[in-house]
Amino acid sequence: MTPQQINTLQRIGQAILETIAAAGVLGAPSGPMYAALVAHGLTLDQYQQIMGQLERKAFVACQSYCYTITPAGEAFLAKLKQVAT
Repeated sequence: MTPQQINTLQRIGQAILETIAAAGVLGAPSGPMYAALVAHGLTLDQYQQIMGQLERKAFVACQSYCYTITPAGEAFLAKLKQVAT
């Protein structure tokens, strides 16, 4: 993976986690998040891979197609923000 690809994935991950965190306890619905990302060229397969990875790492939890951020996800988001600056 090139440094540019890594940077792009970090920015996508940060945007997704920020969106989920902003949604609060009710969670961020998967459909609108996917629609927003597909408008920028992300495929369904890519979206599912990213969200699956975030779930496997326990950065997010999904219930009824709504994602909430976990404490581990909040910590990871803070690290991503540091890298971005």
